[in-house]
Amino acid sequence: METADRKTILVFSFTDHASDPHENRQIRYLNDAYHVISVGLGDPGIDGVRFHSAFRTPSGSRRGRLRKAFREKAWKGLLMQLFHECRNLFDLGLRRYESYYWNKTYIQEALQVLSSLKFDLIIAHDIETLPVALRASGRARVIFDAHEYYPGDHAGLFWKGFHRPFIGYLCRKFLPQADGVFTVCESIAEAYRKEFDVNSQILMNTPDYHSLPVKPTDPERIRIVHHGAVMEDRKIETMIEVMQYLDKRFEMDLILIGGKSRTLKKIRKKAAAHPNIRFLEPVPMMDIVSFCSQYDIGLFLLPPTNFNYRVALPNKFFEFIQSRLALAIGPSVEMEKIVKQWDCGVIAESFEPDAMASKLNQLDAEQIDRMKMNSHRIARQFSSEENRNRLMSRISELLQKKE
Repeated sequence: METADRKTILVFSFTDHASDPHENRQIRYLNDAYHVISVGLGDPGIDGVRFHSAFRTPSGSRRGRLRKAFREKAWKGLLMQLFHECRNLFDLGLRRYESYYWNKTYIQEALQVLSSLKFDLIIAHDIETLPVALRASGRARVIFDAHEYYPGDHAGLFWKGFHRPFIGYLCRKFLPQADGVFTVCESIAEAYRKEFDVNSQILMNTPDYHSLPVKPTDPERIRIVHHGAVMEDRKIETMIEVMQYLDKRFEMDLILIGGKSRTLKKIRKKAAAHPNIRFLEPVPMMDIVSFCSQYDIGLFLLPPTNFNYRVALPNKFFEFIQSRLALAIGPSVEMEKIVKQWDCGVIAESFEPDAMASKLNQLDAEQIDRMKMNSHRIARQFSSEENRNRLMSRISELLQKKE
């Protein structure tokens, strides 16, 4: 119920709040108890939530501004932007991190947006938002929702040599200033404790609870699904290769979003040799769980190319559980714990496609149905209800301290 003394929570990220499951879900359940302001790249489209773009300029991204200037032949503006970029790279190379961070155009714009708003508590997502949130917070409380371990985000040499020290600097300086820190799994929480002496609570990437039946498996037609964003280092082609080792009972649908055109071409070319692989159009975020419930197995092989991939516990893993599917994963640390404990899927010996196929080929319909039923039994436990209670409790505690 709307009241005059209802507190205001600001949710801030550099993502689209309409399509990012974690932020969108968080905004929805905060909206039940607080006034909510969304600051991000896209309006969540939720009644009662005020949205402000994180960028003040219409083009938003750095690349967008450069393209616009080039297209309009605004040479002076283009030269100024290129000079700005060169100065930033110079600051990064010399490890002048304060200058590098605060001179970024999108950081300056986000700071202007946040400084114009009034709120009682801010939840910042992604390490690059945290310094802005702290500077703009005034007397408001700040919670940092760390989805991953940011110093372990990439494996490239340039990133390790230049960006990783910068991210480490942000973590060391700003994480201890937050009033509360959350992250998605125990392995990441332990990494933050060990490296930065920061304690965090766990908010898993769990979707809303869905009341769905368990669909019996057709022993002659076992249906596999994978959905998610297309990224080079996720090696979706490895999951396609699994199909060449599986027997004729199996078929797979891929529901892919985003990605560079050359990456998508490579994936489609790889799949062309397999008539039992289909590509489907993306499904709305709110419908993905119910849509996937028509399948039997949710497949996710994620090669551990960096720390975050090694300990990943992503949305899709819990969406597969919520869809009442059997899970098929590689030996990913955090996913493996849940699959082993609840016997809700199979775990390949390695991330190689033949290792996964070997596990799947051994399954019959009865075994798959048992795993699906086990997913059904834990669906409420691994839904957003526990996250909601944990976050709301921490917010309430911080707002009471403020008073």
